[in-house]
Amino acid sequence: MTVRIGYLRNALSQRNRGRGAPADAVNADFRVLESIDQLDAHLQAFADAGIEILIIDGGDGTVQAVLTWIYGGDRGWRPRLAVVPGGMTNLIAHDVGLKGDPGEAAMRLSRGGGELATRAVMRVRHGAEIHCGMFFSAGAPLSTIELCRRDIHSKGFQASLAVGATLAFVAGRRMLNPTREDEIFRPYQIAVTPPDGETDTGPQLLFMAATTDGLMVGANPFWGGDGAIKATWAHYPAKRFLRRLPALYRGREPKGDDVYQSRSGDRFSLRTGEPFILDGEIYSAPEDGEIILDHAGDAEFVR
Repeated sequence: MTVRIGYLRNALSQRNRGRGAPADAVNADFRVLESIDQLDAHLQAFADAGIEILIIDGGDGTVQAVLTWIYGGDRGWRPRLAVVPGGMTNLIAHDVGLKGDPGEAAMRLSRGGGELATRAVMRVRHGAEIHCGMFFSAGAPLSTIELCRRDIHSKGFQASLAVGATLAFVAGRRMLNPTREDEIFRPYQIAVTPPDGETDTGPQLLFMAATTDGLMVGANPFWGGDGAIKATWAHYPAKRFLRRLPALYRGREPKGDDVYQSRSGDRFSLRTGEPFILDGEIYSAPEDGEIILDHAGDAEFVR
């Protein structure tokens, strides 16, 4: 039995500019997203057609926009998803993305092939807005990403190399001057209330939360259990940060050091005036400063 496949390509994503339809995706309902204003119409058309597997060809921001449309309200349509890495940041595709030629993958999926991977979807409520995604961060990670985009991507590094180059640059600068505050290593006023309800008032150096199975470049900085949303944060000034970094990178709890905290669960509450980033998209903090991260449901990815 043939599976009904929808294929959404974001023409604005970095790797997709100037590309047409995959030659082998002839059995898919192929649509090109040339403006974010078209997203609602394209996804509604896929839903009305009863699409069973939706291929998302774009970066993390494109995947986040689709997840928000599907899981941010009651659409009555939750297809399986397949992700083609087409953007500047592709953390989600790194975890659950399709491998190989997109057109051949579409043909394989239409015949019922592919491996299933289930991941929780994180709903982020800030003010009147709701977005759904898989990786959230605030504090030093956001400042590092801004530095990466400004000073590293502009020099022509590919996304994965850019992340490594940025981390090396930041670590090197910190080693030369381990105590000075700068644009990254500074106090961020972020109060964290984890699922156990005890608020950590901060200030923090960083806060990050994910539903993916690890992050880019082999990082998996979570050790607080197996709940739907995994979160880690570090109190400022996070002394011995560089010495702790290899263990944090691999999700090993620093022994005898309560500066670094990690939890998991279905709901985290933040109070902050700091901006945050969700799947590559930057947002300002709401006026009341409250940001709620909770579990919106589970998505099935085919890869």
